[in-house]
Amino acid sequence: MILSWYHSGMELTDFRAFVAVAEELHFGRAAGRIGMQQPPLSRLIQRVEREMGVRLFERTNRRVELTPAGKVLLERGRRVIEQAELAINATQRAARGETGSLAVGFVGSATYGVLPEILRAFRKRYPEVELVLYEMGSTAQQRAVAEGRLQLGFIRTPREQAGRDESLAETVVQREPLVVALPKDHALWRHPRCVVTPHTAGGSPRRADRIVDTFCENLRRLRDGRPLVALIDKQKGY
Repeated sequence: MILSWYHSGMELTDFRAFVAVAEELHFGRAAGRIGMQQPPLSRLIQRVEREMGVRLFERTNRRVELTPAGKVLLERGRRVIEQAELAINATQRAARGETGSLAVGFVGSATYGVLPEILRAFRKRYPEVELVLYEMGSTAQQRAVAEGRLQLGFIRTPREQAGRDESLAETVVQREPLVVALPKDHALWRHPRCVVTPHTAGGSPRRADRIVDTFCENLRRLRDGRPLVALIDKQKGY
């Protein structure tokens, strides 16, 4: 039905003009409502009737009434206008990024900090955007964002300067203090430049010892002004 009206030459502005006259049943009030002069509005309605081959209104000197055909067009015309407005609104929202889906990467530890709060606020503000979450390491996230598989990622550590992709932008969303866990009899416990927080946790003792030893070595290197060594050895897997 809408397609046949369109081919007959009826456009969205015609629908708006017709619905205004049909609801007001007064050409003067309808013209003021849509910002037209009455004579052009009368000619527009006459053109629509002529192109459709039906009478939409019965006109007398005292009143304007809808014909049975006009009542049908009023019902359908309201739907056309509503659907058009919904389509325009949806298009504008999509252009503003308020609909669609967003692929987000995150490191597992982010779920204990800032990530849940950010996701709640985002979903409240953009309820029609689907969030697709992927847990992965920081390096993998950077690669995925650069390749377009992620739109953004939450990483734990700053990106390395060497070989960094300048097409990626970053911003700090949270800063946290760094705490090292040491045995009470460790030599670094009494180091004058260290603030040590006792902590008990499970995990691999060997891996923990390697991390602590490397961290302590870096503290000594910082004290002596020497270059630091990597805390994580990718070749050894820790």
